[in-house]
Amino acid sequence: MSGQAQPSPVVSAVVVNYNAGELLATCVTSLFDCGAAQVILVDNASVDDSVSAATSAVGYIDPPRNLEVIQTGANLGFGRAVNIGAHAARGDFLVICNPDCSVEPGALPRLADFLERNPTAGVVAPMILDSRGGRYPSIRRFPSLWVSAVHAALGLVWPSNPVSRHYRSASEAPLDKDRWASGAFLMLSRELFLEMGGFDDRYFMFLEDVELCRRIICKGYEIGYEPQARVVHHQGWSSVSRPYFVLAQHSISLWRYADQTLEGTARFALPLVAVGAALRFAIGAARVAARGRRPGRV
Repeated sequence: MSGQAQPSPVVSAVVVNYNAGELLATCVTSLFDCGAAQVILVDNASVDDSVSAATSAVGYIDPPRNLEVIQTGANLGFGRAVNIGAHAARGDFLVICNPDCSVEPGALPRLADFLERNPTAGVVAPMILDSRGGRYPSIRRFPSLWVSAVHAALGLVWPSNPVSRHYRSASEAPLDKDRWASGAFLMLSRELFLEMGGFDDRYFMFLEDVELCRRIICKGYEIGYEPQARVVHHQGWSSVSRPYFVLAQHSISLWRYADQTLEGTARFALPLVAVGAALRFAIGAARVAARGRRPGRV
């Protein structure tokens, strides 16, 4: 009947875990509390008790919730693990969520409603806050070669430099084609994600979200932003135990993205990209060694 209310869209969430500790249980329960119908937990061979703690926490929820755990048996990286989880999802919409995120009430319905109201939105990002209440850049500008070079070189030692601030200050309009959404937390149609082939699993971690958003925009979509949906990101879980590995993967992904996207005469700059990526790793590694600090925000 024409006035009959349509059923709410079903949301599935994919959470990739690698030794996330107690944050994982908080993440999973917040997703269910916010209305996720299904949470797929893809575990990349964690050696802590994070998975058992999360399943125990969900077990206390009444009525029982649909938590599915997929053990990969090895650390496959973020993008590849998300792709595995997405194939097990059954929802209309797919949430990709870091295990160090917690979802505030109402966030998932608001994001799903945004996608339903805006058919040109391929992806929608929420407002992301850090654990101190500050803004985490959930949407960012697509960087030029110059911006990428300066941000890579200075972002760790001078996070508030003008170029990095410009890169992180994407338009907060509801829809825009000149930005990408952070894979820390985003929502999109499950069908679209699978149609796009998911994340490019050649990226072990970092920049797979930039690359996916770029392909989605090339298909004619825009990147949405819904600030009324809020998520808290307790950043840094993945860098605590293996900071040098994390720094190396970011540098490798920078090079891979440049190699994929630079065209024509711009490809002559690839050696400079390699130098910049190596410099970024060296600066970050020196900071970790000298101060015992984890890699900074990227």
